[in-house]
Amino acid sequence: MTKFHLPSTPAVKLSAMSMAFLLISACGGGGGAPNTPDTNTSSWPKSGSYEVVLKPSGFTTASPLQTSLSLVHASTPDTEYQIDTSAAATQLGVSLSQGQWNPTKGQFTDLQNAAYVDHRNGTVRVTSLLANGARPVQSTAPAADLCSTSQLARNFSKPFASQMIVDTAGTDGLCNTSDDGQMLITFSDTGVPYISTVSSKNRYLGYLRSPTTGQPTHWLVTWKEGGQIDLWSIDQPGTTAIESGFSTNTSQFSSVANLSDLILYTQNGLLKAMRMVNGTPSISNVPALSGTSGWKLAGNDASNAYAYFSSGASTSCTGTWRITSVSRSAASANTLATGTGSLIAATTLNGAVYASVCSGSTGSLIKVDTTTGTQTVLKAPSSTIYMASSFSGELAVTGISSNNGSWSLNFLNQTDNLLYDAGNAMVYGSNQTVYDASNNTFRGDSVYVVPQTLGTTGTGGTLQRWDVANNAMHTVGTLPSATDLGGTAGNRVFTGPMSPSALIGGTFVARISSDSQIQLSGSRIYTFLPKTDNSLVLTTKQVK
Repeated sequence: MTKFHLPSTPAVKLSAMSMAFLLISACGGGGGAPNTPDTNTSSWPKSGSYEVVLKPSGFTTASPLQTSLSLVHASTPDTEYQIDTSAAATQLGVSLSQGQWNPTKGQFTDLQNAAYVDHRNGTVRVTSLLANGARPVQSTAPAADLCSTSQLARNFSKPFASQMIVDTAGTDGLCNTSDDGQMLITFSDTGVPYISTVSSKNRYLGYLRSPTTGQPTHWLVTWKEGGQIDLWSIDQPGTTAIESGFSTNTSQFSSVANLSDLILYTQNGLLKAMRMVNGTPSISNVPALSGTSGWKLAGNDASNAYAYFSSGASTSCTGTWRITSVSRSAASANTLATGTGSLIAATTLNGAVYASVCSGSTGSLIKVDTTTGTQTVLKAPSSTIYMASSFSGELAVTGISSNNGSWSLNFLNQTDNLLYDAGNAMVYGSNQTVYDASNNTFRGDSVYVVPQTLGTTGTGGTLQRWDVANNAMHTVGTLPSATDLGGTAGNRVFTGPMSPSALIGGTFVARISSDSQIQLSGSRIYTFLPKTDNSLVLTTKQVK
């Protein structure tokens, strides 16, 4: 699901700073003349795939934002293909892709967009992303009260064989409350969506993939009545009961992690593991511990998944925290590390868990060896909060200072030495050319970086691309300032997140007025070609 976030004014409290790390993925600014679209163009590309660009409008504080859909195509990088002429609120937005299965690596490669699924005005909509010389075909089905996508079982051989579970508002009409329901969305061979309301007796917790084909095979489903958990086959009829006998009156379930052979979930706050070992499903309990913030995934490697919790709220910086190692192949789990304070975020890479710790009024970044549990302090406690993130196998460490609100961004190698100092900047996304079925993650060869000042002061800057394979930074193009977009000094600049395909990427840029509204007047759409320097292009044509 594509989400937009905006950075706030410089944080003055540690808890506010820690929350800012959850907002890294989407704001900032392309140079060039103002966009004056040519609406007389009537041709649509005849082959290849489109890439999605979402254009938000309205107040930045709206949840969700109002957005409209446009497309871009590699054959015509100067053209916006407008699908929507007005914006609408949606909690759902995901691209379905097709790729080639590599059984040796357990990956789908050469990914190409096939369709985009969203929800507008009470309707689930499927828009084809396969160019055929005409306006893309759309199919719809009515569905109200959608909240967000909670599970997406992607089928990369047959994209329309994919299935998704969407959370829905319960009787209180609110999302993210205890009475939320679920909805199952499936598709016909031509992409027509089918909507099925999941019974209140059931809850989907995750899905498994075939080690042979990489495709989804089973849903893990609990019965709230009867105290039973089943595996429901996706690709053929069949149900297998794997646990029964628990209390149905008090049991509340939530999903934590979804790997090809392991599903982590909680029952009444306690972590449980469902494994598929040599074709046999089993469920085991993880040590009976729970915390206010709930269990969250810290990443995984070939042998284990790593989950963490804090006894207090993740932004409280009080209490204790714990990281647990959960085996993917045997009914075992072990405490990997503990400490005081709370964990803001954690990621796993190169044989270590990198965890952001806040304790009292300070923050630090630690490294925990996944074999020995040895803790190493990478960033000593200070007024700056640091967060490590893994992008396509690269370790990026972001920091935000409570003193002046400035950001820092460093790329580190496998021994935690500095590869590149990007300065006062933030990561805006990475391209998605490969899907790793074992880890349930997308990978690419580029990580995109923008100046942090775009979203806070509205000054212009440079869009850059970190080359993963060669450990080098490249210039993609010049980003506009708020005044370039028709605003005034002090207006902020909004830019959409960047997750380009192998062919093309696109982004929407607009100024934010003093009353926190995204201004469509003067806004622009830019495209860029992955792996190509100085490829940022302002679209000057528009096809409707």
